[in-house]
Amino acid sequence: MERTVVEYKEKMDNLTKANESLREIVSGLERDLADSNSRNADLQRSLEESHRREREKSVEVELLEADLQRVTQDLATHLSEASSLRNQVEELSPMAQGIHDCEVKERRLVSLMCRHRVLLLRAQHRLASQTKRYTAFVEKIADLTRGICGANLGISVGLDELQTEVSSMRQEMLEARITLQQSHNDKVQLDEESILTMSQRHAEEAATWEAERQQHLQAAVAWLEQKKAYEKKKIGWKEEKKKLLKDISDLKSSAAAAPASGGRQMLQVPKRSHIRKPLAPTLHQCVREILQVQRGQLVMKMMLRKNNEMHTVNARYDTTTRRLLWYVPGDIGPGRGRGVRIEDVIRIDFGVLARAYMLHRPIGYSSKRKSASLPSYKCFTLWTAERSYDFYSSNINIVCCFVIALSRLCTNAKRVALTRSQFFVEVVKAKMDEYCRAHRTTRIRMILDGIAKVTRRARISEDT
Repeated sequence: MERTVVEYKEKMDNLTKANESLREIVSGLERDLADSNSRNADLQRSLEESHRREREKSVEVELLEADLQRVTQDLATHLSEASSLRNQVEELSPMAQGIHDCEVKERRLVSLMCRHRVLLLRAQHRLASQTKRYTAFVEKIADLTRGICGANLGISVGLDELQTEVSSMRQEMLEARITLQQSHNDKVQLDEESILTMSQRHAEEAATWEAERQQHLQAAVAWLEQKKAYEKKKIGWKEEKKKLLKDISDLKSSAAAAPASGGRQMLQVPKRSHIRKPLAPTLHQCVREILQVQRGQLVMKMMLRKNNEMHTVNARYDTTTRRLLWYVPGDIGPGRGRGVRIEDVIRIDFGVLARAYMLHRPIGYSSKRKSASLPSYKCFTLWTAERSYDFYSSNINIVCCFVIALSRLCTNAKRVALTRSQFFVEVVKAKMDEYCRAHRTTRIRMILDGIAKVTRRARISEDT
């Protein structure tokens, strides 16, 4: 019985231990269940968040589909515009080809003219070198002639002195003869020693006079020989000058005959690799503008000391002093300090860079101030190392004359324009820059806007 009780006790102990272990397992399961519930809640929240994101993405996709439809419509319109532009390009391609052919012909004519101009410049350089040598030789001969003239003058003076001495000696000899005759007649006995000394003195004077005469004759002979040699050289120079003039006339005739034959026959000129572009415009292309500036033109000059006031002056170019002078039309003439030397000008500004435009028309001006502004293509500024001179004229032809003439005359400054075509190209650039500054844009954007406007108008006209 006791054994069974002990066994039951052992079983009871084992069962209690098993119950305790089960209780621990149940508590662990409860904890796991709580953790799983928290995880399920987190998963539920994340699922709701993902559903919300999916709804937002679906809305975005719908918006993107609407944008895609709009972009496809824009692309279709752009493709239609591109096709119209392509048609316009195809229509304008013959004109472009004609312009290209004209440019090719112009380049050929310019190259031909450049080659003939090179020949003419070579001939001019040769003529200039020959004239320099000729002038140097003429100066040398002039110096020699001056020396010979001085020597001749000395010889003539010496001859005059000799003649006076000879005449005085003759008079003395006559007087001595008279005295001797008188003494002989008077039978005056003279000492032989005094007679011998007198005769010796007269013989010595005659010998010196003869030696001086021989020296003067030798100098005259040498001068005649130099004169003959100079005459021979002068004849040779005249022949060389005739040959050079003949060569220049032949070159001019060949240069005039080459364009008349259609530009097919060209002179054989040695190739020069450094001739890449046509030469700069020559002086005869801007003579008219320089003459107008020499006569004087009325322009407006800015006075910085008087609050940027403008007053009318008569500006002209003085060829003797090489100065640009200006004075008030009522004055007698240019006063002291009213002018600038052409050599002192280091820069010429035209257009939007001119100070008259910058001071009267600041950057970012409003369209309401157009009446108070100056056109940029009618202003120009001359810069020196010390200061600037600002001018304005309402007449575009006067501005053209001054800009072209000063660009040619001011050798130390960068040239703005040397011909009227170049000047009007600069005028167009100035107008474009003025428009770009007023509307705060660039040239490329302005050109694209212009093309868009033209195409829009063309499309509207086609639709109507």
